[in-house]
Amino acid sequence: MVIKYKEIIDYITDNVQKDNMKAGDKVPSIRQICKSFNCSKSTALKAYEELQREDIIYSHPQSGFYVVEKGPALKKQDSSVIDFAAASPSAELLPYREFHQCMNQAIKIYKEELFGYSDIKGSSGLRKTLKKQLRESHMFANAENIVVTSGSQQALYLLSRIPFPNGKNKVLVEQPTYLGMLKALEYNKIETLGISRDAKGFDTDELERLFKFHDIKFFYIMPRFQNPTGYSLSNEQKRQVLKLAEKYDVYIVEDDFLADLELDTKADTMFSMDAAKKVVYIRSFSKTMLPGLRIGYTVLPELLVNEFLKHKVSCDFITNPLSQGALDIYIRSRVYENHVEHIKLHYRDQMRCLDNALNMLLSSEKHIDIPKTGFFSCLNFTDLPYNFNLSEELAKKKVYLLNIGDHYLSENIKGNMFRISICKVNKEQICKGVGIISETVKKAVKSQKYV
Repeated sequence: MVIKYKEIIDYITDNVQKDNMKAGDKVPSIRQICKSFNCSKSTALKAYEELQREDIIYSHPQSGFYVVEKGPALKKQDSSVIDFAAASPSAELLPYREFHQCMNQAIKIYKEELFGYSDIKGSSGLRKTLKKQLRESHMFANAENIVVTSGSQQALYLLSRIPFPNGKNKVLVEQPTYLGMLKALEYNKIETLGISRDAKGFDTDELERLFKFHDIKFFYIMPRFQNPTGYSLSNEQKRQVLKLAEKYDVYIVEDDFLADLELDTKADTMFSMDAAKKVVYIRSFSKTMLPGLRIGYTVLPELLVNEFLKHKVSCDFITNPLSQGALDIYIRSRVYENHVEHIKLHYRDQMRCLDNALNMLLSSEKHIDIPKTGFFSCLNFTDLPYNFNLSEELAKKKVYLLNIGDHYLSENIKGNMFRISICKVNKEQICKGVGIISETVKKAVKSQKYV
């Protein structure tokens, strides 16, 4: 039997979703609800309090309750769209309610501290909490070397600009790599070199040649669940890179954006392996928590801290203190830990479903090492006709797949490699979408044979 107050919640929510109650409309009064649902005043109030916590309605003193402006969680998505191009988590996985409660707690606890200027490095409380969180992953950092940033993108932008202690000027990136980093390097006019990365990692001879004969200040790398390929490096491959970096005085910028999804407890970060203090470690909460939170952090070698802060102050004096305070409470209360355990299982199951679908429906085609978890995998269709635009053809069928050409430096662009993301699709959509991709590819290859 459905609990009465949940019936009320469902009734209001359903009417808002169907636009029967629009933003700004007055919803039925408590008295009207009591009469309609034959319930007590306390039951109606409990339902309305819950609706307020979920930001569906708000209270106006001496007037009643009104519908708030619709947010993404209330807007119905087109179920016919299969979005394999997305890079942000599904709204259903975002912990809105829990974080909202942490924000309220932060305001009560910290009050005016959250609305004034604070340490440019970030709040001392959050940095201590992050230090502890890192230690639980066998990563040992001084809180004074942790700088909270407005997402990881700000850190990447600043690192591309600042001088490094080795006095070098060029940056080396994986091919392909994260588009946001390529843009930061482009806008800052930094000379950039690339090295190919596949499922087996790097050609270490080529990496050594680049380190030895080029003026490389740092190598930007995503060791696990790389964007856009989904590839991960083994511990041995990480050690090889670190050994060469130490030999040729090259820093490593380790972007660990999906660290919390790791299933292998023996998979170490490059930061934890780094004895030479050459690794800059970057992490954020955009993919595993709330993209709009815009909180990331960077762990810097001692020699880089002051230079990084000098440039950060030219971008912003402080990173949002309210978000920092709420995040501190969210992590310390272990709510984040519970959230991570939940999404770990979700993305593992999603990736298993993708792997099964690809093996079943694209077995005759080449698909590349589907990871055990993460957001992304990579498809390579070498037999597609040269002038065939797979992304465009799939879009006509409401299936969106990302051609990763933009994720390469211009001289390294590959035309028939595609990122497939499991962020915003369910298992039914995965199976259906892979089937459509398979049919479209086979039809294009077949048509080429008869030309």
